[in-house]
Amino acid sequence: MGAGAYGQVKLARQKSPDGSPAAPGADAAAERIHYSPVVIKYVTKARILVDTWTRDRRLGTVPLEIHVLDYLRRDGYRHPNIVEMSDFFEDKINYYIEMVPHGIGGGMDLFDYIEFKVNMEENECRRIFAQVTSAVEFLHTKCKVVHRDIKDENVILDGEGRVKVIDFGSANYIKNGPFDVFVGTIGMSFSSSQSISAKLTYTLQTTQPPKSSPANPTAAPRRIFGRSAFYSTRSYTRRTRSTALTRSWNMS
Repeated sequence: MGAGAYGQVKLARQKSPDGSPAAPGADAAAERIHYSPVVIKYVTKARILVDTWTRDRRLGTVPLEIHVLDYLRRDGYRHPNIVEMSDFFEDKINYYIEMVPHGIGGGMDLFDYIEFKVNMEENECRRIFAQVTSAVEFLHTKCKVVHRDIKDENVILDGEGRVKVIDFGSANYIKNGPFDVFVGTIGMSFSSSQSISAKLTYTLQTTQPPKSSPANPTAAPRRIFGRSAFYSTRSYTRRTRSTALTRSWNMS
């Protein structure tokens, strides 16, 4: 489904006891429980930064991403527009974060959706943007968590306009701030102007980085007009999704 600096994401299904892909059976209830598709995020241990590990009495020593996602699935800390971790496991090479797919085939990220639907109506932009800002506000005020990598590729739509913010690989707790190292995605297509200027004093000393703020000046123009408000010499990467997935979407 995708790949990043620390691993990759795949759409998976549990195998039957003999190792073959699970086939539909007579017990529909059991099939829904055991054989439903899941999204698996691979996090390569060798690529995890030293300062992003944390110790927990219940979870053990885990990446901060897993600790934050576990925290966000507790009662009172769930949000309809924030991805929820179902479980996680590990081997010698990777951590594996299991999540429920959001939409058909795991959904479509906002980057691809903007590329596909070039004439998006303003009202639809508002609905998407309102859901993203609702999720970010909840993280900041209720959970005391900063995402630190809000961008269109980390926003997933399910085909009916429902949004989930994903990828907490750069997330941290506000109490651990102020943060003096830039994380997330650097570049004029995603970062606010002050984040990429030569004078980073404000950005580096701010507990809630501008790129995670609902007031990020690049966010709304990117969603409404399909491009950054600032000139970039790097052209956007165009990616092709399968015809079957595209046709399965109801764009009306």
